[in-house]
Amino acid sequence: MKKLLVVVLSLLLLVTVCAASFGCKKKEVKGDSDYYLYSYDMNTKSFVKVGASVRFNDDLTEYIYTFNDGSLTIGGKATHSDVPNMYTLECKAEQIELVTNKYRQYLVSSGVSAEELETFDILKNSISPQMQLISYEGSLFTSASVELFHAQDEGKSDVFEGEFIMTATGEAVSLHGGNLYTTDDDGNYTVKAGYYTVSNGILTLTTVDADGKDAYTNGVLTRKRYLMAKMTMPAEFDLIGTDFEEETEESKWYSLIKDEFDSYAGKTIALLTDSFYSASLD
Repeated sequence: MKKLLVVVLSLLLLVTVCAASFGCKKKEVKGDSDYYLYSYDMNTKSFVKVGASVRFNDDLTEYIYTFNDGSLTIGGKATHSDVPNMYTLECKAEQIELVTNKYRQYLVSSGVSAEELETFDILKNSISPQMQLISYEGSLFTSASVELFHAQDEGKSDVFEGEFIMTATGEAVSLHGGNLYTTDDDGNYTVKAGYYTVSNGILTLTTVDADGKDAYTNGVLTRKRYLMAKMTMPAEFDLIGTDFEEETEESKWYSLIKDEFDSYAGKTIALLTDSFYSASLD
């Protein structure tokens, strides 16, 4: 009887382990699926489609990319790397002029100075449009969309608690126990600046004022949601930091880490990004 019970329990354990393995199957990027760009909108307090999209062929070696305004679609070769888990998209040679002219239109509409436009015109013939999409759990994002990243000088840089760097300012903050802290005059993380919740891989961060109450900007609650992602840094620095629609604008995250890249190399870093490509958000 005992022997039978041991066999039954072993089978139940095996079934449970198998079910858990299949239930937790790692999500990967799929070919022949449209990945739409979603960005967090403060007014609707949700992620909304921006207009851009990317679609890979069945073996993920080629892509088709549609620009935000839908006026231009390009394609070319897609190359995958394991570390980091990333796809590098190269524009076809015959489409380079289309992309650079598109970016020039963007610069004009952005109101850049005549000197900046002249500089771009001088450089545009040397631009070979490329874009890198970092992959995590079936979603894709660019380095330019990273708003917070885990500091590298801690023991565990792949968790969503601890010291993080804000890419917009370079300021260090601490995420701990559901709260966001900034430093006091002694450099300790004691000043509560916000609080956060986590659900289905999305971190929702709400800023508070000096009295600890929810902060508002122009009558709008300062709350933002981020995709929680991770990236294993390569041993050699081969990130581009640009994308098709901002071809010469280096991402803030890229510029912050590149001077200290040796200390990040080989580590898995927790990231918070406010926009990403997804095939299944709706």
